[in-house]
Amino acid sequence: MGALANINEQLSNEVHNLLAYVERLRKELAGTILEEENKTPFESMSSTLDAIATSTLEASETILGASEEIANLSDSLREKLEDEEAIALCDQIAAKSMESMEACSFQDLTGQRVSKVIRSLQFVEERVDAMVALCGHDTIRQLSEEAAAEIPEPEDVQMHGPQAAGDAISQAEIDALFD
Repeated sequence: MGALANINEQLSNEVHNLLAYVERLRKELAGTILEEENKTPFESMSSTLDAIATSTLEASETILGASEEIANLSDSLREKLEDEEAIALCDQIAAKSMESMEACSFQDLTGQRVSKVIRSLQFVEERVDAMVALCGHDTIRQLSEEAAAEIPEPEDVQMHGPQAAGDAISQAEIDALFD
């Protein structure tokens, strides 16, 4: 009977450890899906990175467009000039414009890398969603709310980087704060 009692105790300990592990997994999952404004951190990260990539692309396109226009204006001005020094200045303007356009080529590489990170975050998000479904969405939501209640309120103003279209406040709204 002693051997059977020992096996039962070991089995009981293993089941207890397994249950404790599952509960810890649930709490960790709850911590990873704390929602802020109806978005999980993964959704927030991927949408923030997507907004950064979009903003970078838009800025690069604006810079490229302006640089091309400067080069064209410089060419037009050069045609009307006879002074060699003025023509040389137009050449320098065109050269600097070209440097600006070349410097914008970083955007393509940056965009590719950010897209790869976004896909990785979305993959992790899908795996977390699958684990949440496995552990029970209601249980995870309740644990998530409990974990959120334990997080102290930040004392500093949070700065948010580039926002997804529709999420950001407009420049007019910012200006209105100062009126």
